[in-house]
Amino acid sequence: MHDIQDNIGIDKFAHVGAGYIIQDQLERNCGFSTLEAFTTVVLLAYAKEKWIDSDFNKADIGATVIGGLMYQIKF
Repeated sequence: MHDIQDNIGIDKFAHVGAGYIIQDQLERNCGFSTLEAFTTVVLLAYAKEKWIDSDFNKADIGATVIGGLMYQIKF
């Protein structure tokens, strides 16, 4: 199932969304500064890939981090 998700890109969109939501919630509800929240997003992404997934994927970490960065875009 994970291979199918990777092939069609759903997995990367999920990582971007997760990074965005985590960044949002840490800043809005937990009182984290932007830097603290971003650092937490990076660490959580790394920890998930290192200890939870069966294979370490740098692209997944990058997608999660991009989601955290996207939260900083003001419209």
